[in-house]
Amino acid sequence: MERIRTLVNELRVNDENFAFEHVLNNLEDVIEKFGVKVFYSDMSGFPNPRKVSGYTRMAKNGQPEIVVNAKESEGRRRFTMAHELGHIIMHWGYPESKISKDQMTILYRQDSYYNHDLYEYEKEANEFAAQLLAPIDVIERVIVEPVSSFEEDQLDFLSSRIAESFNITKSFANVQLEKLRA
Repeated sequence: MERIRTLVNELRVNDENFAFEHVLNNLEDVIEKFGVKVFYSDMSGFPNPRKVSGYTRMAKNGQPEIVVNAKESEGRRRFTMAHELGHIIMHWGYPESKISKDQMTILYRQDSYYNHDLYEYEKEANEFAAQLLAPIDVIERVIVEPVSSFEEDQLDFLSSRIAESFNITKSFANVQLEKLRA
């Protein structure tokens, strides 16, 4: 996962649009300036719309587009955008390579758990999103003390504050804090 953190940090250095402040304040704008259009949908075209957070599709011009479930919370929508961008950059090689339709697969949340290769792609896209939205090194600098020194109620309060500050979900904040506990 260190490779992915390095990739995201290099992306920040090489493209000023990916500066942390821009990502925090307007992720959709950052993604669109990168050449990927973002759309919102209620996912009513799927058998179970609540199981689809988002997906990537290819426009007629060959450019990738991210479609996000509009019914989810803002924190979840931001994670989905960042996750899909991770797939686009890491697994499809955009912008250097054009995306082909055979690279496109829509997975329901549980599907990737049954296929090891897909599971790895999902883990990588999750780590890309994590480093883009709530970098471990930034969280570590902000909390000052080691995560292991906090009591459970303090951790709960801390995860709420991180979620609010980074505009992410509390469960995502907990995942990032757990990484620092290890």
